Amino acid sequence: MPPVEVDESVVWNLLSEPRMGPYLDGAAGNKAAALGLYEWSARTSSAAFEIVGHLEVLLRNTLDRCLRRHFREDQSGIPWFLLPTPGGEHVENAVTTVRERLRPQRKESRHQIIAGLSFGFWSGLLGPKYEELWRDCLHEAFPNSSGKRKQVAVAVERVRKFRNRLAHHDSTINVDVPFEVRQIFELAAYIDVNAARTCVSQDARSGRSSVLRSMLTGRLKSRSLLCFTVAITSSGPLRSLLGCVFQTTDSIGKSPVSSTRQSQPGRMGDIRCSC
Repeated sequence: MPPVEVDESVVWNLLSEPRMGPYLDGAAGNKAAALGLYEWSARTSSAAFEIVGHLEVLLRNTLDRCLRRHFREDQSGIPWFLLPTPGGEHVENAVTTVRERLRPQRKESRHQIIAGLSFGFWSGLLGPKYEELWRDCLHEAFPNSSGKRKQVAVAVERVRKFRNRLAHHDSTINVDVPFEVRQIFELAAYIDVNAARTCVSQDARSGRSSVLRSMLTGRLKSRSLLCFTVAITSSGPLRSLLGCVFQTTDSIGKSPVSSTRQSQPGRMGDIRCSC
């Protein structure tokens, strides 16, 4: 499909100044460059959100299986989320909200209720008030972790915050996306190493594989302001640089704002990325 010419002044007028502020600052006041940075951030977020989606499904299905087994749902025929749960009314309130939303659509099935519970719901089940439930069964969902609830809870909460940032279309120019992605796969490996490897291979086969390979091998950093500074001083539009950013090449280098976190490229816990 041939490229579509875009009137950048029209696009700029459709976006709010508060939203474009960080991009304009990062592009040293150059509006064309800021739009390119905005596009880059959106593509990066889209690729990262795909990975988060794999983890979210894995997490909720794993916790659901543990709770189903613990409350002997197969014997009683009563879903665990309809029974009293140690730790308070968090479960009851969340499930009631989902059921009320599904009921008018006639989709109030067990499967739809589980799928309708938010990431925050599953993250909340790992909080301190559910310590008893953790000792009874939830620790079984993370056989490759240290077995400490707090370690897992912190990891899940980190992913939740990153997920929400992506879902709300917040800027990622000051976020170390590769680091966050590696944390996601490390959490997946707490649950099942093979499942984490499957997520890696699925993303490597997707249309965004060049982006994800760059992220996972540490060759692409989120805060790529230097690349955009180069584009600002070049004769061509910033758009030409965007294609380069999303290739797995060593020429891209590190982002101009280096991450303060040091990690081994391609290494995620016990998983070695082969992309």
